[in-house]
Amino acid sequence: MDILSVIKELLKQTSVENEFDKYWNLSNLQYGGIKQHIERENLENEKHDSISLYRLISEGMNSFLRSYPTSPLYKAHKMKPVFLQWNKRIADKLDVKYTTEDWDNYIDKNIIIEIVKLLQTRKGIRVSELADKLGVSEKTIRSYLRLIDSQGTKSKYSKQHVSVGGYPLTVNLKSQFKKKKSELSNDIRASEKYYNTPNTVHPLVLFPNVVQTGTLIESLANQYCETNSEIALSMGIDIWFQLTDYCKQRIRLYYYSDNVKEFIRVIESDVTDDYILTYLTEQEQFEKYMNDSERLVSVAKRNREKL
Repeated sequence: MDILSVIKELLKQTSVENEFDKYWNLSNLQYGGIKQHIERENLENEKHDSISLYRLISEGMNSFLRSYPTSPLYKAHKMKPVFLQWNKRIADKLDVKYTTEDWDNYIDKNIIIEIVKLLQTRKGIRVSELADKLGVSEKTIRSYLRLIDSQGTKSKYSKQHVSVGGYPLTVNLKSQFKKKKSELSNDIRASEKYYNTPNTVHPLVLFPNVVQTGTLIESLANQYCETNSEIALSMGIDIWFQLTDYCKQRIRLYYYSDNVKEFIRVIESDVTDDYILTYLTEQEQFEKYMNDSERLVSVAKRNREKL
């Protein structure tokens, strides 16, 4: 029996709720079903041992989900859990270690950050413009807008967030029509809606390198330790939990002053598991950190007087 037939029989045996019939052979789709994705591998040189079979099946499932024509949210929150349970039954059947390390998240954080940046325009931006600028479908853009909308209580995904550095990110999403609703037919209203957010984009979305980020952390640490600045701590928290483990390790290695050590200790001890990374408006920041704002204004005023 060839290796593809072995995999087919194994998937059949471990399938529940018609999973095999739904996803095995979808020749009508552009990239096909699980079968077509596995067939793209060089099967002639593949072994029939359990570990090799499990690797092929996992890669085929992951590749299939990656190309499946539906929204990233539906993939991540509806389809992926089903496939992972199926994959675990396969691992148990083959008596190999079940792993999810190589499975995609299907939600592109880079696109979401770019969306947040583009939403900064005060006049707003339409879904079609976002899709054109970012090279994705309008359906994907709408899914991501629902995902990051802090007020999206009507969305079936309202309890799900995109995670940045292990913490959820939301913005206050606003929308408006430039024309009166009465002038728009129902079928074009959605395309004529302009979206924006009053929330301020965090400077880290500019993706500074380790040296730039470390220098910024060091400056905030000095500010916090010398003046107990709340806004410095808030910025430090938002930055620190957007960093990769590698970046954190490098900063700990190269920026080892007492102030930086204390600043990182406070950040990691003060943040709870339910912390949500939220961009604030300029007015919200001014009201929340009034003492800091007053001090900064007075410093700026003194500097102008010296000129």
